[in-house]
Parts: sequence; structure tokens; C-alpha cells
Amino acid sequence: MLGQAQERWLFDGLARSEARWNLIAQQVRLMAMHYRLPGIAEPVASMDQWTGYMHSQRALLSHIAGHCPGNVMTVSGDAHRHYAGDLIHDQGNGQVISSEYLATSITSGGDGVGDTDDFTRNVRRHTPAIKAMTDRRGYVLCKVSRDAFRGELKVLDTVASPGGVLSDYAVFVSERGRPGLIPA
Repeated sequence: MLGQAQERWLFDGLARSEARWNLIAQQVRLMAMHYRLPGIAEPVASMDQWTGYMHSQRALLSHIAGHCPGNVMTVSGDAHRHYAGDLIHDQGNGQVISSEYLATSITSGGDGVGDTDDFTRNVRRHTPAIKAMTDRRGYVLCKVSRDAFRGELKVLDTVASPGGVLSDYAVFVSERGRPGLIPA
């Protein structure tokens, strides 16, 4: 997912950082998300995300765990759903290293159906690290304080017509030094 120069730049920056919080803002989901396709026994993952580059994902999570545990958050995009979840080694079988918020598109895909569709149920069944997931449109608002990183998944009830009502779909907090999302 990263070239050698990019990886070195990111790893060096994280290792040298004296910031209370470090934010990785990037274009695709870092979280290992799995789902089952009809007729295929094993869960699959998108090859357009970091799950298509597991060596790179493992290297990044190992670096975070070893150099800056509990103060790195990831905010991503390029999906037609909101996601919030924990970043865990070995595709969900290891320890929580960090957390990620992924913002949905603002209007692509229309109003969506929420979190009751087959795809959402399928993913949540095979990816316990996901804490929230919906295809309602909106954005993620992050509020960062000295010891807490708060992520609010904002959704509109409609984008198909003017006057949509904004609400919180899910809100989580991460405490500095303690990786993982806590419902707020």
C-alpha cells in the first residue's frame, strides 16, 4: 500500500512524534474487514483496501504497537458506508492496536437503508472489530482533547431532497494510552 520511501517517512514520523495524539488521514480503509460471498466457504476481504496488502498492514500496526501505542488514530474515506472499529493484529485474532473512523460519501448512493441490509449484517458477523457501520450519508466529526479522541458518525435522514435532518449515528471515545473505541 505504501512505497518504501512513504513507509519510511510515516514510520520515522510516528517514531519521532512527541504529540499527545497522532492522526493518520488516508484514502482507504485500514481495518481488516471480512464478509462471506455466496458459494464461498471462507470469508473474503476487499483487495482495494489495506486487506489486499496484509504485509503492509501488519508492518504499520506492528510499528504503531511498538513505537506509539495508544495515541494513533486513523481517519479514512473512499467508501459508501460509515465504519468505526478497532485495528487489530492478525485480522481480528490479536490485540487492539489502534482505532479507525471511516467517513461515508456525502451523497453517492442516495439515502441508504441504514444498518439493516444484508451486507452490513454479513460484515458484522465476520468482523467483530467493527463497532458501527451504516450506509446512511454524512460525515465524521473528530474532537480531540489532551487525553481523549472522540469520533461522531453524523448521518442525514435524507440527501435525496432538501431539509435532511442531521443526527449522531454512533459516538465513540478513545482514551490516550488505551487503544480501542468506547461507546460514548
